[in-house]
Amino acid sequence: MNETRSLAEKSFAIPGPRGRAVLRGLMALSKHPLEYVQELRSEYGDIVGMKFPFEYVVFLFNPEYIEHVLYRNYKNYVKQTGRWRAFRDIIGNGLLSCDEPEWRPQRQRIQPSFNPDGLVKVAQTAVEQTEARMKKWETAAETGQSMEMLNEFFILSLTILTRALFGETIDDKIPHFVTALTNAHEYINPMALHNLVDPPRALLKTLMPGYGRFDRSFQVMRGMVEDVIRHRKESGVVGDDLLGRIMSGRDEDTGTTMSSRQLLDEALTMIIAGHETTSLTLSYALLWMARAPQVEKTLREELGTVLKGRRPTQQDLPQLKYLRMVLQETMRLTPPAWGLDRMALQDDFIGGYRIPRKASVAISIYAIHRHPKYWKDPEKFDPLRFTEERSKDRPECLFMPFGAGPRRCVGMRMAMMQMELMLATLLQGYEFRPVPGIPFELRPMLNLRPRNGVWVTLNKLDARQAQSANS
Repeated sequence: MNETRSLAEKSFAIPGPRGRAVLRGLMALSKHPLEYVQELRSEYGDIVGMKFPFEYVVFLFNPEYIEHVLYRNYKNYVKQTGRWRAFRDIIGNGLLSCDEPEWRPQRQRIQPSFNPDGLVKVAQTAVEQTEARMKKWETAAETGQSMEMLNEFFILSLTILTRALFGETIDDKIPHFVTALTNAHEYINPMALHNLVDPPRALLKTLMPGYGRFDRSFQVMRGMVEDVIRHRKESGVVGDDLLGRIMSGRDEDTGTTMSSRQLLDEALTMIIAGHETTSLTLSYALLWMARAPQVEKTLREELGTVLKGRRPTQQDLPQLKYLRMVLQETMRLTPPAWGLDRMALQDDFIGGYRIPRKASVAISIYAIHRHPKYWKDPEKFDPLRFTEERSKDRPECLFMPFGAGPRRCVGMRMAMMQMELMLATLLQGYEFRPVPGIPFELRPMLNLRPRNGVWVTLNKLDARQAQSANS
């Protein structure tokens, strides 16, 4: 080794499982990845190497290491792993899944669509559609019937998102979207054994049970989106919705707009990535607040002080600080996007360890959000972790429910605004209580889902009760 080489570039063997422990680890990673990844960190430290059948995977648990991959040297780490290939098979090469050179012009075309001024209609739609959906729950509230809220939030979030995206009502198609997206999970689940082993895609599609059923349902959804885009282009009316603004977006260097195929990929990306994050976070927020009654009490007091019983607006959100902290703490403990990975284009060095070319680098958002070195009482639900005072010195890559670095989710601002307005509206209309006897278990798939759903009973609040409950 060259004596003049800096310590940062000296190559040490990355610790991790060896021999038969690798096979046991693969099975554990497939069956209970959340627990196993944390076991890796506890046993081996903040960087762990593990040889999979067709790839070498390096797990990172140190925020500085993660910052190196997602910020400082992000161009060396691309989305060319088996998990991203499975994702691209479904949604194409949209902003979430593409790499350079396609990524930068796509980001430039899309970014302006998510500026605050462009989200006024989205905010109004979020509140109006939440109120409309809540009216459908009145019978269940009156009769004491339990409801499964995650599916309700799927329908509600898709309704809001498709109206914001397309500027038109396609409510009759929403159930088809929900079916297609549910069927998609088994195929693109990053921790499913077939995606960990990562065989050739053609072989996987041939041998995987249920792939044909999934493909048919997803083609129905793709066709619906294609029809909307085709109609928009044929009509010549661009529109002032998200789709219209994206259609008008231009690459800063070439001045070109998106092709029809790019528009389709981006629309599918927004639908898939956008609706489920919102639905899961709202569902988990209800469960966490039920476990921490003081948190719910404090939030209702804030809503009562700021809103005084009226519907929330976009302009109220800066004053609803505790509301945002509740959602942030919900996403810390139960991040819908619970992990991500990249492939190294060239050899690199992180913390004195050599990252080989073509190695996959895996980041467990779930595990970093619980790292005991950086979070006090990490399993406790405590929204006050996110006060300005307690957050000011926190490394950015310790809290990353929307990713981090230049590739951080372009729709983050819209997603947070939508969730804040929806939760504020929900809590002014109902009290939500979990059905006893249903275990709170997590199921890591493409996103982090509750294994048993989110079952609640509802107590409807009239205007007077809502104001009293919130004050």
